[in-house]
Amino acid sequence: RVQHALHLGTLAFLISRRWCVAEGGLPKLLSHLCQRASPSPRMLHPEYILTVLLTCNSVGVIFCRSLHFQFYCWYAHSIPFLLWRSQRLPLSIKLACLCLLEYAWSYGLDRVEGTSTQASAICLQLAHGCLLVSIIAAPAPPTYLYEQGPDRLAPRNNVTNEVTALKEHLN
Repeated sequence: RVQHALHLGTLAFLISRRWCVAEGGLPKLLSHLCQRASPSPRMLHPEYILTVLLTCNSVGVIFCRSLHFQFYCWYAHSIPFLLWRSQRLPLSIKLACLCLLEYAWSYGLDRVEGTSTQASAICLQLAHGCLLVSIIAAPAPPTYLYEQGPDRLAPRNNVTNEVTALKEHLN
């Protein structure tokens, strides 16, 4: 029950503080829907769509009671995107999260039965905690195309900035 409450609480937080920001929050969005007020049609930003879908899927996996290897296939592709959306996490934490997940799903399994071990379970929980912090710490994605003018379409360079910083650090 606690796990379900945390799952629903996380989704409620993301809905109200990240996904419905442009509408003024969830209560305002629901009141518009109940009044059947039809706002002017606007195109959703691709980053918004991707963020909502991948975040929702990852939160579902994070709060799952039991995990199977095929679950990793469902959200592995989204992990770098979700980690790099947060500018607050240092690069070392993001890379550690990726390494922990890879260890937990690929190398930390029991060699005979292929099931998780205590070490792989701990690594998975640590990595999922890091991923959840990254998801919550990330800024709300732009909701609509041309939200603040056509320049809003320009991609954000989180990854480019971090790669450049890493190159400078190594040189």
